[in-house]
Amino acid sequence: MRKIKYSNILILGVFIYIIFQVLLLILGKTTTTFLLESEDLEAKITKKGLIIRNEYLVKAPESGELNLSAKEHEKVRKSQEIGSIYINNDIEDLNKEINALNKEIEELENTIKSSKNKSSKLSNEITLKNLQTKKEQKKVLSNQKNKSMKNINSNISGILSYKFDENEEKYNLESLNSITKEDIKSANNNIQEIKENGEKVKEGDAVARIVDNNNMYIAVYIDKKESKLFKINQDVSIGLKNEKMNAKVEKMYKDEENFVVIFKISEQNVGIYDTRVEEFDIIYKQIEGLKIPKESIKTVDDKQGVYVVNEQTQDIEFKELKGIEYENDDFIFIDYYKNDINDIKTVSLYDEIILKPNNINKNIKILK
Repeated sequence: MRKIKYSNILILGVFIYIIFQVLLLILGKTTTTFLLESEDLEAKITKKGLIIRNEYLVKAPESGELNLSAKEHEKVRKSQEIGSIYINNDIEDLNKEINALNKEIEELENTIKSSKNKSSKLSNEITLKNLQTKKEQKKVLSNQKNKSMKNINSNISGILSYKFDENEEKYNLESLNSITKEDIKSANNNIQEIKENGEKVKEGDAVARIVDNNNMYIAVYIDKKESKLFKINQDVSIGLKNEKMNAKVEKMYKDEENFVVIFKISEQNVGIYDTRVEEFDIIYKQIEGLKIPKESIKTVDDKQGVYVVNEQTQDIEFKELKGIEYENDDFIFIDYYKNDINDIKTVSLYDEIILKPNNINKNIKILK
């Protein structure tokens, strides 16, 4: 009986061992791993930004009918004519008469040039007299037209816009040191369209806006923790609607519990000429490295690390994470180039890590 019992116990032990090995085999095959590969990272924060620039409204010199001739977003020179105001209603009739006279003058001049018959001297004199009369008539009509029309000229050089928001004097370069969190928070887009050609305007109405595109800034407010991401003269990239602009941190100052950061835009972007506030992606760091999911990270002996599969033995070993460049709620980012240069022992390119380590899968062989 005792021999039978020992035999049963031995068989049971072998059976349990086999079951255990099968379970380990299954776990080894089903454990999820993650291969560390080089990835590009744009570390960024998204903020509401207030756009600040030097811009000047061009106003109607007289009341009358608006006639704009320059194209929107065209680069104009200082004092360049961009349109006119028709003061009287007869301007179209004057234009028609002047155009007709121009045609007659051209025909008379061609007649005189082509005349070679000396016997037609009298005829030529009549033609010349007629030409002089037409030119005098044109001069009179042109003077009438000039009195009926006032030119509109740009007051500075810059980009022409036919939109404005009445904040042109409030948010300019003189205000860069006094922008507050409340200014940014309360700002909104109240963009108004300039009246179209043919519409009536009153003297002093805004008819155009000239933007100094060489000096444009974006102001955002950030908290104390975010303020550690920036420093004066730091190069950044600012994203807006799938486009990016190069910029630099121009100013940063405290505003009660927050900080105001002023970025200077170093390249032209039509997208910010006709808007006052936008949601911007402030990209403060661009690096290449290893992206490690937070669900794969464990703390062992006060060291933060991951379980790496040995490529030869398929055993599991714990590696501490070093050279962390960026971290958020979902992953951390390690600069493995810097680690490699400085001979820092940590995870490497193409290491295979356990995605969700537990007490079982971190103590088994990972079978493929």
